[in-house]
Amino acid sequence: MPGPKRNRRERTDEWAQIKQWTLWPEQEWYEAIRPLILFHETAGGRAKEIDVPQRTLARKLEAETIPVA
Repeated sequence: MPGPKRNRRERTDEWAQIKQWTLWPEQEWYEAIRPLILFHETAGGRAKEIDVPQRTLARKLEAETIPVA
């Protein structure tokens, strides 16, 4: 069985490194709201970590999540 075709990066929560690896604005917003969805973090706490206004982050989260009926 052949090995991996590309080098894997170690997992990081360091926002500066994540932002450096994103190619498009959509990827950056995905990485910004991902911890809110997966780990149920608050928008206020995440906003402080990545230096983004809380309302902006909350609106992006609301726009991306699918309401459950």
